[in-house]
Amino acid sequence: LDFSTEYPTDRGHFEDIISSDMKYSIMSYGPCRPIINFPYSPDGSGVLRKFSASYYNMTTKSGLQIPRLWLCYSILLNRVYCETCWLFANRNQKGFKNNWIVGINDWHHMNDKINDHEKSQTHIYASSVRLHCILESYDLNVKNCRGQGYDGASVMSGSNSGVQKRIMSVAPNAPFVHCCAHNLNLVISDAAKSTQVANHFFATVQAIFNFFSSSAPRWATLAFSEDFACKIRKKVLKKICPTRWEARHESVSALKQRYIDVLKSLINISLISKKSDERSEAQSLQKKMESFQFVLMLSVWENILRPLHGVSKMLQRDMNLQNARDRLKDVYYLINELRNNYEDIVNNAKSLCLRWRLPVTYTEPRQIYAKKTF
Repeated sequence: LDFSTEYPTDRGHFEDIISSDMKYSIMSYGPCRPIINFPYSPDGSGVLRKFSASYYNMTTKSGLQIPRLWLCYSILLNRVYCETCWLFANRNQKGFKNNWIVGINDWHHMNDKINDHEKSQTHIYASSVRLHCILESYDLNVKNCRGQGYDGASVMSGSNSGVQKRIMSVAPNAPFVHCCAHNLNLVISDAAKSTQVANHFFATVQAIFNFFSSSAPRWATLAFSEDFACKIRKKVLKKICPTRWEARHESVSALKQRYIDVLKSLINISLISKKSDERSEAQSLQKKMESFQFVLMLSVWENILRPLHGVSKMLQRDMNLQNARDRLKDVYYLINELRNNYEDIVNNAKSLCLRWRLPVTYTEPRQIYAKKTF
């Protein structure tokens, strides 16, 4: 490597095919991912566009930033390229294309191009080869592997061409096990989807967030209406995460803490708004929030998700099997206790309704009968 340059692993310094020793040197030094004022260049239609450092990371639906360490940018070539495919792709593979090896400088629809490449057979194969090389660099024989643990992404856990399948072809005694923290989310998700009441509750929580977040004036009335200095320090509403169920505790907890503020804002909008659709939506959400069933579900799920949120965070850190088992056992015990103390949760919901001056009667939905004609 030429260490006299600022970015020694820049693709522009090398030929298409390099030696094994040079590959290990590039891997040891790290990828070329500069954060600079990227230059503009015309795309296929002649529009000036440029690369953005935001492409270096993948943003999940929950807002989590995951680095794409394979994605690199060459300052010398003004192109983005896949370092993993450049170093380890099988160039004799059927349907092989070298566009991500020589680099891409058409920035139009760049996100789609990146996502398509991540799912390609060429990239999956190169990723598995790179993983083998990393294991060998630490004197670890992949044939001695006795287990694999990933999330549910098809690139890693795919049963036909995923990384776990390719490793099992070399090490048959290394079965794939779904990540424990992700498994916990799947269990909560399946349990909640089994009841229509829970589905309606979380749909309402998400609808409340969407109603306020989609309009700056509505969000301002919620955040800065009264007692400006005090409100600014309070929790804001959180978006429902579709995949990380334990993270929904933040959404439920924020709504419970800001319940009166949200309700007041909805009432205010339904009275003074000049838009009929806005008034109608505010009145609908207000009616749902004022029901005893909604307050009860708010109390139930806040108590369920609180311990699950904590243990899920712990499982994503360095933890041995015994500690993970103990933490899950503690959560199992707490949830069982909630079931045994259901009356206490109901009483807590009733006290909240009394404090918020809401009715404490549980209204059964009116049954709709189809009109029979003969």
